[in-house]
Amino acid sequence: VSGNTAGAGPDRSGEGGGISANQGSFLNCTIVENRLVGSLTSRGAGVISQASSTSPIFVKNTIIARNLVAFGDEQDVAGAFLSQGNNLIGEIDGNSSGFGAAGDLVGTVDVPIDPRLGDLAFNGGPTSTHALLPGSPAIDHGNNSGAPAIDQRGLARVKDSNGDRIAVVEIGAFER
Repeated sequence: VSGNTAGAGPDRSGEGGGISANQGSFLNCTIVENRLVGSLTSRGAGVISQASSTSPIFVKNTIIARNLVAFGDEQDVAGAFLSQGNNLIGEIDGNSSGFGAAGDLVGTVDVPIDPRLGDLAFNGGPTSTHALLPGSPAIDHGNNSGAPAIDQRGLARVKDSNGDRIAVVEIGAFER
């Protein structure tokens, strides 16, 4: 999910530049470069969870980073989530909960995490993707359990992408 904008309507309010959801789960997704152009109350440039803390959005092996709010202090996520581990969240603040499980990489506004992604491009397969660049913290940092057998392009997952002779799935939709 990339390149979306929310909050451009007449009232300039916005939530969820990439996704606004009240239930569901994300598995090996990449949600980047979405934008909110609303007011100071705009939240969740990447994903806003409208779910409750008793029924949160589940997230595993997913990148949510490099999303932008034109005004306000909320960046990549807002709302109630339940991390199932091995996510890369670029910037998180006090308006979201549920990250910090085993394998999670979580940045803050003061110390964001750069996922080191290429531009949205055709990297093979039927849709455009953001390739993982060399040195990306998402390489071989996912959890193989329950990961899809193929990436967004239709290529096999669970490779040894960092050369350590251990096949580990990447975080996100792209397998290197």
